[in-house]
Amino acid sequence: MKTKYIFFSIILFNLSLLSQSGWQVLSTFTSNDLSHVCFVNQNTGIITAYSPNIYRTSNGGLNWIQYVHTNPNVWFWGIHFANESTGWVIGYNLNSPYNNVILSTTNSGINWAEQYSGTGQMREIYFINSQTGFVSGDSFYKTTNAGNNWILSNPQGYGSGLGIFFWDQLTGWVGGNSNNNNSVIKTTNGGINWATQFSDISAIYSIKFTSLMTGYCAGLNGIRKTTNNGTNWTLCYSCNHAISLSFPSVETGWAVIHNSNPNSRKIIKTTDSGISWQLQDINDSRLLNYIYMLNVNTGWVVGDEGVIYKTTNGGVTGIQLVNSEIPSVFSLSQNYPNPFNPVTKIRFDIHSAGNVIFAIYDILGKEIQSINENSLSPGTYEYNFDGSNCPSGIYFYRLSCGSFSETRKMVLIK
Repeated sequence: MKTKYIFFSIILFNLSLLSQSGWQVLSTFTSNDLSHVCFVNQNTGIITAYSPNIYRTSNGGLNWIQYVHTNPNVWFWGIHFANESTGWVIGYNLNSPYNNVILSTTNSGINWAEQYSGTGQMREIYFINSQTGFVSGDSFYKTTNAGNNWILSNPQGYGSGLGIFFWDQLTGWVGGNSNNNNSVIKTTNGGINWATQFSDISAIYSIKFTSLMTGYCAGLNGIRKTTNNGTNWTLCYSCNHAISLSFPSVETGWAVIHNSNPNSRKIIKTTDSGISWQLQDINDSRLLNYIYMLNVNTGWVVGDEGVIYKTTNGGVTGIQLVNSEIPSVFSLSQNYPNPFNPVTKIRFDIHSAGNVIFAIYDILGKEIQSINENSLSPGTYEYNFDGSNCPSGIYFYRLSCGSFSETRKMVLIK
């Protein structure tokens, strides 16, 4: 099959950490709004954009290679990989009649080939294995031969679909518009027949199941959960919109939520199967669109204006309380070990509660990490600094709280 890309370039950028969230921002390398992200391992990942662009990294997101489709009017949406090598992306032409496109790769996104071009807006794609896959959008498609042929099979009353998830080759769910209502519909025979599980005014953007019985759907009004295979769905998080879901384990999951006043999208996390959710605020005005967690520690989120964030600790702040006994004074200890490669521990004492700023700088005085805690309780704290993405050299770290400020030096040797 002929590859449909005409240009590529290598884009480099540095890694820094915004305050208080445990999410590292990968410096913007494109102004394109990014739609989806998927990683097949710790290093290799694919990002699609609301543009004819697909981006690939082979080092966890430090560098990206850009591929551009020959049709400048194509917007790319969904991504799914059946294994580390074999994957698909989908999109559609913005100009009427909205011709869609499916591209496939068998070498982890190094090369892409066009498999299908038809009409309608394709949004999401999901493969059970390297042979059987499904597409939702203005129409519903299925393949049983790795995408060489796609069969149109719309459910009765089907209008359009967004979120899609299949547990196996027979059982799956699609969220979208059915019989003029937004709904979750389910199949138990591989898409031949569908039944509506619930309908209301809520658009359904994302569906994830962590077991055959337990699943989540995200849409207008928030996140719903089922514990009986979708027979009943109950609201477990309320917000204006829930945009994207990712559950790398049964208990632990993340979502991108959208609040319209002010217009912002943020990340929330659950560690108890959706019973409670905690905000992981990254304090960024750019809108987030999609989150993908490779495991409970490592994940990425992408959004408008080329924004990409990464976490390697589940999105939690790196500052941890190790002793609640009140110290007699403020103090900042020397990191250990020093020199280090690539991880070191930094301990400090907080004598009284207050706004705490902990920052790390390179030899030129450029801030590479900064954590701002509004009110840390008195005690002894420890921060694990990971210099995996930093070059060898001399670095400085500074602790500030009220009138107290102290700076120390540390050395990274790789």
